[in-house]
This record gives sequence, structure tokens and C-alpha cells, in this order.
Amino acid sequence: MKRATVWFIGFSVFVVALGFSVYYSYQVYSGHKKISGIYQQHSSEQEPYRIIVIGEEIGNPFWNIFKQGAMLVAGERAIDLEFWGTLRPNSEEMIKNMELAIASNVDGIIVQAVAHPDFSQLILLKASAAGIPVITTASDMPAGPESVRKSYVGSDHYQEGVRMGEYVTARMDGRGKLGIITGHTNLSNQSLRMEGLREVLRQYPGIEVIENRLSDQDAEQDVVEGIRVLMNEHPDCKVMIGLSSESGEKIVEAIRRRAQIEPYGIYFFDDNMETVSLVREGTADGAIIQSPEEMGRVSMELMMRWLEGIDIPLPDVYHTPFELITDEEAV
Repeated sequence: MKRATVWFIGFSVFVVALGFSVYYSYQVYSGHKKISGIYQQHSSEQEPYRIIVIGEEIGNPFWNIFKQGAMLVAGERAIDLEFWGTLRPNSEEMIKNMELAIASNVDGIIVQAVAHPDFSQLILLKASAAGIPVITTASDMPAGPESVRKSYVGSDHYQEGVRMGEYVTARMDGRGKLGIITGHTNLSNQSLRMEGLREVLRQYPGIEVIENRLSDQDAEQDVVEGIRVLMNEHPDCKVMIGLSSESGEKIVEAIRRRAQIEPYGIYFFDDNMETVSLVREGTADGAIIQSPEEMGRVSMELMMRWLEGIDIPLPDVYHTPFELITDEEAV
């Protein structure tokens, strides 16, 4: 009897042990299949893609319109979309936001590129190593081995400069003094606009180009001071172009402090949709305006096409339309 009992207990322990062994073997096998990709979860159980948009002055009207376009795609595709940015142009803050987004292991980054060596290295080394695709928008990176972003979505800023140059030189009849005002920023758009302007201005030796001189100090007041110095040294300079909406607004501010607006021709490139009112009311004579809503929509669409493996590689650039509006049209 005792032998039978011992045998029964031993047999029961064996069966239980065998059962646990089979169970845990199955769990390990199932886990391996999940990791290797053999086991496919239902799409409804997958977490949504997390995408972050990073820009300078992210709360201004330009980015608010950009957000509308991006949110259209995010809403349709149930994407977790976040907007990060700085209150004022600040390259260091942009770099910090990029580092934080990469460390957060997001699925994709859409960013306004800044001309900063650390920015290029972040995309070249950290984002690439982490497998995070980066699309630049509104402003692009310079060409080169560091430019490993997947695509650029935004205006052709060089052609913006050409278009503005053609219009302004025609209104100046090819002669006179032209002031060109640069704002404080490390974005590539101002330098590209300047290249486009110079391409046209080379054909007009009768036009003397005067540029405002900025110090290394990143201060808003310095832009106004540069305009003041330009006007003091060249009182006969009656036409000015601001390479950004910020510099366009500062031209208006500086002129209003000392003279009437009417004798001056004021032009600017718009990154802030509120400044369009300066042209509509006749204060400014012309502005190049961009298409931020389309930038937001297309940036998101291209990011999803990359993440889902539909378009690899993506088109290197996707130029969104721009438009020259003038006071003649506003009348």
C-alpha cells in the first residue's frame, strides 16, 4: 500500500512537472514569434504611430495653419501627433528638442531645419542610428553628406528670391538704391532668398544694393538698429526688402518712427500670415506668401508613406507653391 502511494505521488509530480514544462516552452516559443515578427498582432491592437513636429516660434499663425494641414492626416490615420517649438528663434532650443524627440524613440520627426552643425550631426548619427526618419519642412538642410533627411517639404526659397527680384527691379525701373534687411535667424531660407535676389540684381548695374549690418548679438532690437543705420547713411534709399516677415515688420516700425510710409517701397517674404495685412491695407507694397497648410498635409502624408514602406526612398524635395501679392491687387 505504501509502495502504491509513493508511486502515485511520484507519477503525479511527474505529470505536473511535465505540464509546466510544456506551458513555459509554449510561452517562450510564442514570445520568440512576437519578437521575430512571425506572430502578427491584429492591426487594431497596434499602438498608433507617434510623430513630432518641431519648429521655431511654433505658435505663430504660420505654424497654426501648418498644424491644420497636418492634423487632417493625423485624424484620418489615428496618428499621435505632437507639436514642439520655441517662443522665439533659438537654434539651441531647436537642438534640445531634436535630442529629446530622438531619445523618446518616436516613430518620425518633421522639423524646420536650422543651419547649425549639431543639427546636421543629430540627423546623421543619432536619428539614423535609432531608425527614426526625419523630414524637413519650411526650411531645408544644406546639401552634403549630412543631409540624410528623407525629404524636404516647403517653398523653393531661391525661386522666391528670383520672383521678388524681378518684380521689385521692374518697379524701380532698373535704377536707384535698394536696402535688403536680414533678420536674426539660422534658417536657410533667408540665404536662399538672397541668392535668388542677387541672381536678378546682377542684370541691373544701375541698382545699388545696401544690406543692413547685424552684430553677433541675437537681439530683436539689433534688426531695428541696422535699419536705422542704413537709413541714416543712405537717406535716398527709398526701397527695402525684408528677407522674412519679422524683418518686414521692423522696416515698417523703423520708417514710422521717423517718416511717413508713403514715399517708401516696402517688400518682404512672409513666414507669418498676419503680415499679409500690411499689404492689404497698403502699408507694404508686396509680399511673397507660402502654403503652410499644404506643407503640413504633405509632410504627414510622406512620413506615413515612409513608415508603411510604400515609398522608399521618398522624393528628395516636394516644393509647395508660393505667391507674390502686391498693393496693386489690394486696391
